[in-house]
Amino acid sequence: MNDRIIELKCVLIDLQHSKGATTNIMKYTAYNKVYIICIEEHYIYQGRAAGLDFKYRNYTAGVAQYRTAITIRNKAVDALLISQLSKEGSITLEKARGDTTLILASMYWDRQNPSNKN
Repeated sequence: MNDRIIELKCVLIDLQHSKGATTNIMKYTAYNKVYIICIEEHYIYQGRAAGLDFKYRNYTAGVAQYRTAITIRNKAVDALLISQLSKEGSITLEKARGDTTLILASMYWDRQNPSNKN
């Protein structure tokens, strides 16, 4: 096994369904070499996540409204979707390397409707 250290820069952002904010976060993460982007309320066009750079791995869950996504920009980082913990309001990934396991989660909570069962 290769024990070299991989630096993982992460960012969490609520894009408020903005096309411009989506474009800007893609530019920001490329310039600053951020490899994992946890996104809430990403831009949706014709019922699909849009504006995310599709040459990277994009994870979403659910079949109705996609409220969260995780984009992994580093091709050396591979993750597994934990489907039992992922639906429209949450996305959870597992990244294992050797004896270390990293759980990534991006979750949306509706402040206007706290009883929302995301």
